[in-house]
Amino acid sequence: MNDDLKSFLAPGFCRIEESACMAQWEAEQEDEQQDDDLIAEDVLETASISFWQMIRGFFFQTSDERKTDLRRRMQQLTAAIEIDPDAASSYLQRGEVREQLGHYELAQDDFLKALELAEEQFEGARWGIGSQVVMDTAWQRLQEVSRRIN
Repeated sequence: MNDDLKSFLAPGFCRIEESACMAQWEAEQEDEQQDDDLIAEDVLETASISFWQMIRGFFFQTSDERKTDLRRRMQQLTAAIEIDPDAASSYLQRGEVREQLGHYELAQDDFLKALELAEEQFEGARWGIGSQVVMDTAWQRLQEVSRRIN
């Protein structure tokens, strides 16, 4: 008897005769194998579809798909800001997403906030070069968005 069957026949677990319990165990093993086979088929089918959809989406994303991705990303960044409101990079990234969606005034607000936080962090020597990169990028994006607004 193998170890799986021994554990299945453990005292107190199976209260019926050993032969009936063994038949039950074999039936369960067969069901598990069928389930595993079905899952493997589904995974292979999904993987092949997903791969080609991923390739198509990477090179030929529709405008609706792009907007959906941007909106999802904006929701994630907003959630990140709620968790850590002092993260300048989150404001910068959300501003970039808002800019891509055409929400220039909101993007401008995010770039200003990113610039403000990054300056504070740079002066406090908390982030060093990371803060400098965020400041430079926020300043550049802020100028671009301001031109679009005016």
